[in-house]
Amino acid sequence: MTLLSLLHRGFKKSPILTLSLTILAITSCSTQSLSPGEAQFNSGVVELYEGNLERANELFSEAENVDPARPWRALGKVYEQIVYKTDRGAMKLYEKLIDISPDFDSGYVGFCRIALDENQNFLCEKILELYAARFGLVAATSTQNSTERAKTYALLMSRLLSARGEYANAEAQLQRAIGVGNSDGRLRFALADIALASGDYDRAMSEASEAIDLEKNEHTLRLAVAFHTKAGYADSALYYLEKLEDETGSNLETGRLRIETLIDLDYLEHALQANKRMLSLGAPEYLLTYYQAKIAEAEKKYQRAYLVYQYSLTQEMDDGEVFRDLGRVATLLNNFILMEDE
Repeated sequence: MTLLSLLHRGFKKSPILTLSLTILAITSCSTQSLSPGEAQFNSGVVELYEGNLERANELFSEAENVDPARPWRALGKVYEQIVYKTDRGAMKLYEKLIDISPDFDSGYVGFCRIALDENQNFLCEKILELYAARFGLVAATSTQNSTERAKTYALLMSRLLSARGEYANAEAQLQRAIGVGNSDGRLRFALADIALASGDYDRAMSEASEAIDLEKNEHTLRLAVAFHTKAGYADSALYYLEKLEDETGSNLETGRLRIETLIDLDYLEHALQANKRMLSLGAPEYLLTYYQAKIAEAEKKYQRAYLVYQYSLTQEMDDGEVFRDLGRVATLLNNFILMEDE
């Protein structure tokens, strides 16, 4: 039985993945030295974000030429969906990737992350069962848990358990991995997220601080931005965002992250200014329009948001994300009108 036949029921379109997550979905996000295939593929992903589709595909092909054991071209198609079209088709492409190359981690990891972002916990659980069975992963303290793959499994399983409110079990997954010498920024930030979700703010900040002390790199900076935004610490979130921009330079990816962070922090005037600056980074028109709608929605200008979302459907924006947002704003607009009529 293929994965496709197992999961085709209940399959649902999923939203745009936050870019800071999608670029980290390659294999298991290791910060160790990359293989030649991984290095070429990562370069291709960067080209995608910069709008150079032809060059990106060349690099994906080169990655598969130097590392033919892995389907780098197929994974490149997943990223193309995510970067250019929204990830409407990415989840199905991840399914296909698992079917054609079941020993390639990225299919399982990418699918599960999208499922979690969409609150499709059942689908994530099934994928993790397949992942664990394929590679002999176990939730027990052993030298096996010191592998990068087992760390990734622990991170995904902890996210799933935390989404269910099983915070103690989620933490236990991470502590087992940390207990065999795996204490890195990702694991510590995952512990910080669990503490934050359970209401232990002091513990959350302590874990986040330790994560940053352990590793100061691009990956950790992204996690720091996300954590402090979620925690509502605006100054810290913007501080680490500036550090990230210093590290990577201004580009379309960090530009989007800045806008999304400012919207989440309710700094909407700043978000508008950041969206205007996206033009200088080569942002396509549909992306600028989309963020105009997101900002209008955050400002509770639901009628304007609704009209701008509708307009974005006439542009190059794929309709998976926009239809979802359009429906949400229509509901908010209707509720707002009903409140005025009372």
